[in-house]
Amino acid sequence: MKGPIISLKNVSVRYPEGDRELRALDNVSLDIYPEEYVIFFGPSGCGKSTLLYAVAGLERPTEGTVNVLGRDLSTLSYQEIVNFHRKSIGMIFQAYFLIPSLSVRANVALPQIFLGLQKQERIKLGESLLERFHILEQKGKIPTQLSGGQQQRVAIARSLINDPPILLADEPVGNLDSKSAEDFMKLLEELNEKDKKTIVMVTHNPAHLGYAHRVFYMKDGKIVREVKNTERQQVREETMQPYRNEGLSELFKYYPHLDEESLKAKMIAMHLLEMPDIDVEHQIERLSQQYIQGKLTSADFISALSRSPRDGGVGLYEHHAERLADEIAAVLGMSKFLKKSFGTFPRNYEEYKTILERVSTYLALFSDAHLTSGQIEKLQAAIKGRLEGSLNRVDFTATLDKPFDDGGVGMNIRTARNIARVLELILVDYGRMTERQTIQPDQIVGALAEHQDAAQSGLLSDNTIQSNAPH
Repeated sequence: MKGPIISLKNVSVRYPEGDRELRALDNVSLDIYPEEYVIFFGPSGCGKSTLLYAVAGLERPTEGTVNVLGRDLSTLSYQEIVNFHRKSIGMIFQAYFLIPSLSVRANVALPQIFLGLQKQERIKLGESLLERFHILEQKGKIPTQLSGGQQQRVAIARSLINDPPILLADEPVGNLDSKSAEDFMKLLEELNEKDKKTIVMVTHNPAHLGYAHRVFYMKDGKIVREVKNTERQQVREETMQPYRNEGLSELFKYYPHLDEESLKAKMIAMHLLEMPDIDVEHQIERLSQQYIQGKLTSADFISALSRSPRDGGVGLYEHHAERLADEIAAVLGMSKFLKKSFGTFPRNYEEYKTILERVSTYLALFSDAHLTSGQIEKLQAAIKGRLEGSLNRVDFTATLDKPFDDGGVGMNIRTARNIARVLELILVDYGRMTERQTIQPDQIVGALAEHQDAAQSGLLSDNTIQSNAPH
């Protein structure tokens, strides 16, 4: 196994700021290995761009050493840094930095002029890169005639023209629309996986973290956490490390802006509420979205839920997977029925009565709640209050949980919360709303999970509904 291609030891960068001293980097040490994809992640001002520029040799550390490709950058002269940069490092910036007076082809080939290559060689290599990135037809245009996504592709081609082993990217998609940003991220992934380039990227967008082998989380000029992406095969040598709580690391992947104390609180809350493992939850959401969008049939959805996690599934028992599929279909069917049949808030009592009967019957069946005729009447009254706005969701839940003799429905709190969630879900496209809403898979999973206990392994259990006799 090869040693690190980039190594920083106790690197600090300080600037005078009036009577004080600003620490842009504070005693940072890290190693990055050949063919690795790493991300420096954190909010604006945390030091991630300063760290990237230190790796590039563009920022001289106040203390510590930066070693890249076996060379201590602090020992190099300005001209040696320039020469080293030309052959060893390609840089991609948020602002593109293309020369507006030159054609696309000339912009891409420009770095090769300083290496002394002949014009025809430069043109041939530049056009091959433009063709690879699907912008060859733009070669005669100037940068201002291109879209942002096209300009960033030109910038990638320029960074690769001298075939450097390392690519550094500083917030490269900050000026791009979501589609262009996604295309760019896939290009970086291809350069890492197929071209074996070492990628170091700076971002504050958590959506990008899944591309990296490792993520270095930064705050106040320090690396506060290093997280390994378990979904990518690591390219560095694994050494013995002190124990790390992987549960917290997994949560941090989904909630990167929370501090460690908040993550601990969320981890405890998930345990107390018997919620599924975080990866199980997100996998179910992803599959539910595909099912809702019609990309998965019911059979495919059930198969994916019941497959082993080693095979890309969730690992539910098959009958639990079937139940989840049936319940999602039922929720969607009821929501569509109400929207089609009634459209908006009802104008007359007969319409209203029909809605209340259908909704209360559905909720009782969905939650396995065995209600008396008196409870059903009070449930319908509570639903009416929710639809009219005299009860908010909290009050609605409290009414369902309140003892029957005190004017409530007399349900147990678990069933009351479950019914409140499902009611919001099936009425998501109905009623007096200022904005139209769309059912999301996490809403469905949250509503269904309330009455399905999560065992320690993340499997769902049937035995959750308590007695709903009036109390």
